[in-house]
Amino acid sequence: MMRAALTFIPMSIFAIVALDVAVPAFVLLACVLATGGVASIGALGARGAAIMRGDRI
Repeated sequence: MMRAALTFIPMSIFAIVALDVAVPAFVLLACVLATGGVASIGALGARGAAIMRGDRI
């Protein structure tokens, strides 16, 4: 029983630290991907507008 508790405590600390690092990393990754998506949609829109105006690309 004591041995199980001694193994559980370090694993809990490891899990807390891992989540503490992983959650902000996933949020940052989501922000980067969303920014790239918005930028590419904006670029496609600008390209479409230029084509409609007859500008050279």
